[in-house]
Amino acid sequence: MKVVICWSHVSGYMAACWRALANCKEVQLSVIAFAPEGDAAFSHQIMAGLSCELLDPIKRNDASYVLERVRLLHPDVVVIPGWLHPPYVAAANGSELASVPFVMGIDTSFTGSWRQRLGRLKIGRLIDRMDLIVVAGERSFQLARSLKVPEAKILRGVYGYDDQRLTFVQEERLKDWPRSFLYVGRYVPEKAIDVLLDGYARYRRLVAGPWPLTCCGSGAMAAAIAGAPGVVDYGFLQPPEMPRVLLKHGAFVLVSRFEPWGVALAEAMASGLPAICSEACGASVELVRHLHNGLLVPTEDPSALADAMRWMHMHHDQLSEMGRRAREFAIPYAAERWAERWYERLKRHSRDS
Repeated sequence: MKVVICWSHVSGYMAACWRALANCKEVQLSVIAFAPEGDAAFSHQIMAGLSCELLDPIKRNDASYVLERVRLLHPDVVVIPGWLHPPYVAAANGSELASVPFVMGIDTSFTGSWRQRLGRLKIGRLIDRMDLIVVAGERSFQLARSLKVPEAKILRGVYGYDDQRLTFVQEERLKDWPRSFLYVGRYVPEKAIDVLLDGYARYRRLVAGPWPLTCCGSGAMAAAIAGAPGVVDYGFLQPPEMPRVLLKHGAFVLVSRFEPWGVALAEAMASGLPAICSEACGASVELVRHLHNGLLVPTEDPSALADAMRWMHMHHDQLSEMGRRAREFAIPYAAERWAERWYERLKRHSRDS
């Protein structure tokens, strides 16, 4: 089964998922994706061992070039990431690959906005072209249904994570559970960095001996993070560096105002960290159970975040058990489980089936 995945930006977690799929017998996997760019780009090494072509900005936006690269791979099934990259959309809608089944990944959450309600008028033809829609979770499942995708054509689980890097972390952390918070993600407004810093500052005023907050990432709001009392900025880190960082912390915080799903949340919980998570995070539906393996807080509410951080602070003795439960909820999204789900459905939809 020749599977061609046409993707946008590469990441450590998607590379792990693709590698697990490539290890399935009877799968010949090829990946076409955007070449990493900028100071905060993932290393090309994360794609090691995969058959892939990483496209520079000129090639990725050349619809004829993309189509020819896909066509030469003689795919039995092609995967594209949504509807936002015109060359991938053109390949799906064109006549050259008309006999090839197509699969689309969606992570956008259903909001009920007029733009989404009218989305069927704009992308209905493309949606109908798909043989399978793979959604991130329940919220994007609802979006797919609003676009009139039949339930039989929807699979949950567009994202997974590299669990092999994290298996040792939970047990090792039990030796001396850290008293510190961790945030991993971009330093941009949609991640609610302002809420994170405001809530953390309020927490510091509520307790004696406040825990430090470590931030890992990069972006336009880096200066605000660097200047905040009690906050340590590790900057952007490559995937192999993250397990040791996760090991040094006792609770994870992600309070985005916009978060389609949140793989960083799954990775942190897989490492055995209880999480504080805003309701806006799509993955909160699948992963977080309030006061069981983490805390849910209202979106854009720094006061609620401060109270949640204080709760973690005051219940340090419960964090290890909450972390054990957190890992149980994350495990279904490990790359190996991801590959099993995709393999079974791609077999059903591929041209050689």
